[in-house]
Amino acid sequence: MGPGGIQDCGKAQNCVKVCPKEIPLTTSIAVMNREVSKLMIKDIFFKEEEQKASSGPG
Repeated sequence: MGPGGIQDCGKAQNCVKVCPKEIPLTTSIAVMNREVSKLMIKDIFFKEEEQKASSGPG
């Protein structure tokens, strides 16, 4: 994630204030942010497992 990515989105809630269709954007952004966080954590653990497997027996 780079600067200004999904983690920065939704903090000001300006999108909700100006949305003409009254879509709960901050709720959707929060769900998306959780999913991105879970994926990042999952990637960290799988990288560790892949590194252990590729290094072979100790």
